[in-house]
Amino acid sequence: MITERQRYEYNPPDTPLNILYIDDDILVADKPSGLLSVPGKQSDDSLTLRLRELYPNVNPVHRLDTATSGVILFSRNKSANAVLSEQFRNRIPQKRYVARCEGIIREEWGALAYPMSRDWSKSALTSAPIHKVDYAEGKKALTFFRVICRDFRHNKTVVMLEPHTGRTHQLRLHLQTFGYPICNDRLYGLATDECKDRLELHSCYLSFFHPVDKRQIVIYSPAEFISESECNLRLYLPETRYKTDKNS
Repeated sequence: MITERQRYEYNPPDTPLNILYIDDDILVADKPSGLLSVPGKQSDDSLTLRLRELYPNVNPVHRLDTATSGVILFSRNKSANAVLSEQFRNRIPQKRYVARCEGIIREEWGALAYPMSRDWSKSALTSAPIHKVDYAEGKKALTFFRVICRDFRHNKTVVMLEPHTGRTHQLRLHLQTFGYPICNDRLYGLATDECKDRLELHSCYLSFFHPVDKRQIVIYSPAEFISESECNLRLYLPETRYKTDKNS
């Protein structure tokens, strides 16, 4: 049964642009939760179009779900876009997400391998791209996780996530299927109809190679819903040095 909280309504936030890094070839931005990465069926308002008002030639190299916040990479010319797109096709960039989940995960780390397909019946009812686990015809989807900290008082767990594949809603569906849905997930979680909080899923880390000079670019963005005193995310990331930090 589809509840009112699952019916998709696009209300993008009026949030100032937060550019984490920019040069002549690339731009890295911090997308707020609730804003489309690219224009959608119901609205043109998106991070891409907002950026194009200042930088007309930017194109997203990858995307984040509307409800997910965090690091997203744009190219600023065709040659840079071709090189970066090739990197993503070959899974060269390293991506990390942080999420707060419902329940206490006992395992310290693990892998979630649930094949996925589009749930067309629910998608039609919600006007959102709902997915389901489908062992018969689903596409391969693999997510690695590591527990960062546990909050026994509130029955929550913070995890670092590394998607090996990039399916739509992969992290959200995988954690729901695992039994620990992401907090405030209106589509796959336990959020109530009255819930007004954002999805607690954030793209906190991205590393890739610059399309021109080939140096490694490392971007870090802390999650607004997790304090540094609660969890030091840097200790769980591949790099100890960062190209940029929006708190610096």
